[in-house]
Amino acid sequence: MNTRRYLIIAALFACGLITCCTKVAKTVDQPPTPVKVNTVESYSAPGGARYSASIAPGSQVQVAFSVGGFLEKIMQVKGADGRLRNVQQGDAVSSGAILASVRTKDYSVKVDQAGGQLAQALASLATSTSQLGEAEASAEKARLDFERAQALFATQSLTKSDYDSAKTQHDVSSARVQTARSNLAVVQAQIAAAEAAHTAATISRDDTLLRSPLDGLMLQRAVEVGELITPGKPAFVLADTSFVKAQFGVPDLEVHNLKLGSSLTVELDALPGREFTGQITSVSPSADQKTRLFEVEVSIRNPGRELKVGMIASLTLGPATRPTPGDEGVPVVPLNAIVRSKEQPDQYSVFVVDSAGGKERALLRHVSLGEAYGNRVAVKSGLKAGDRVVIAGGSRLVEGESVQVIP
Repeated sequence: MNTRRYLIIAALFACGLITCCTKVAKTVDQPPTPVKVNTVESYSAPGGARYSASIAPGSQVQVAFSVGGFLEKIMQVKGADGRLRNVQQGDAVSSGAILASVRTKDYSVKVDQAGGQLAQALASLATSTSQLGEAEASAEKARLDFERAQALFATQSLTKSDYDSAKTQHDVSSARVQTARSNLAVVQAQIAAAEAAHTAATISRDDTLLRSPLDGLMLQRAVEVGELITPGKPAFVLADTSFVKAQFGVPDLEVHNLKLGSSLTVELDALPGREFTGQITSVSPSADQKTRLFEVEVSIRNPGRELKVGMIASLTLGPATRPTPGDEGVPVVPLNAIVRSKEQPDQYSVFVVDSAGGKERALLRHVSLGEAYGNRVAVKSGLKAGDRVVIAGGSRLVEGESVQVIP
């Protein structure tokens, strides 16, 4: 039991509990401090700890333009009144659908320019190829003439001047072939560069149309027609909700009981009487530095898209690995209602709102803590069911201070 108590104390430290200040009560002339309260309830654990989970999309992506320009058009869909309107959050989109487009005129001009340069390079290729062919033919004739001159000169049947002329013609023809080949290589490089420029210009023109990468729902639209778009600025947020993830955090005492692939059932207040079963697909290997909780994800199929992003679900992990309260239940309060004493760090208190005398005042009560149940903690002594405890606005409260309860 001591070990569990230390674990709860550590969890409360990690949650950044409010430090209790023992200052002198403020003067009655000051206006009441606004606070939020929570009524203490009795709780009997149903065989395990209960947690709240948030419904998140199975996958989510921000879609942005890779090119800039003036936004010319946004995807049109039929509204509830039957008229066409710009697509907005909550609308379904299909993969490949054009969500928006920027002005393509400037990019089409660049494609035409690149196409013209490519055409010129291809024309130069034909000329260079023809010149190389002529140079090679002349070089071949000069080679044969030089070989014949060599044979005749060796038998002294050819004069030295005729031999030198044949050799010169052979050397010149060979040089022309090398020059023609170099020119052809330059032209081929120009063609490659022109083709690359034309391809890049074509891609940029095509990127003026922003397409949906998935079938899903639009969660956010951040652009309007006529807006000057900069490359990389998120324009839409899309989500695939054909399956969703219930995300929640558990303490280290519970994380070892969660295995990948295990089934868990969640319930939602928004859909009473319904249960949704999914599989654990992710358990964080490390705890969050602030909450000291391990993030868990349960993937749930959602073909009818009944589970909406942002809904709150609840689930029970069991069987419990720690003692459960008796059937009569124990008082429980939210963790953010607990106040840690500055003078005695191992003691805890809560501010209780008392209405005696027609005025509401904050009274400090020392409490003894019990087991933790999700984001609530049992109080073994110091409180009873029905007491109102401060859960927000108590960071600067002092004993006996006048307060005003706000919703």
